[in-house]
Amino acid sequence: MEQIAFHKIDYANGHLRCLKSDHPNAIYWLMNRVWWGGDMSIFRILLGHGLNQALRADLLLLEAPGINGYTKENGWANLIIAGRPSIFAWHSIGFDELKIGVWFDYDHASNPAAKREIFSACRPLAKQYRYPEFIGALAAGWLERRTGTYIQGFGGDGILDPYCRRNSKSYLQELAAPEPRGFRMEGPIRY
Repeated sequence: MEQIAFHKIDYANGHLRCLKSDHPNAIYWLMNRVWWGGDMSIFRILLGHGLNQALRADLLLLEAPGINGYTKENGWANLIIAGRPSIFAWHSIGFDELKIGVWFDYDHASNPAAKREIFSACRPLAKQYRYPEFIGALAAGWLERRTGTYIQGFGGDGILDPYCRRNSKSYLQELAAPEPRGFRMEGPIRY
């Protein structure tokens, strides 16, 4: 594990800010260590549960289509993920990879951007400070399908747009890792 030097850290209004650091990923490292106690795997577990539900519903394929460019593998669905109403979204990012995302414990009626929400991205259109009003947790990642079938990254690495409402944290920490349906929960990040 690499060491990151912080010159000044600020915790104000519930948000962590790294005011000066020599490392470009300092804020992600800081969030990982302070908020999640050194383990952001709850987001990976949430992605695994979401991907399992999407596969059960035959929403996407784990087999790579073998096309180097972008495919039309885009979509979203309302699913029950880990016992809560959620959105599972996916879209092609090229080279047989999909970006997948879970909007856990999602309440569409409370979403301030509900009328214009298109679910095409792996995160809501509303500003992040409004998330506690309508979403319990948010996680996104890349699903590799060319060199194996796995969610890219290990632990908290490779998790995009992590967000968790305070009252959802304990619920998610109690979730057991899913039994993957034809994919691995972790693997190398492919650039």
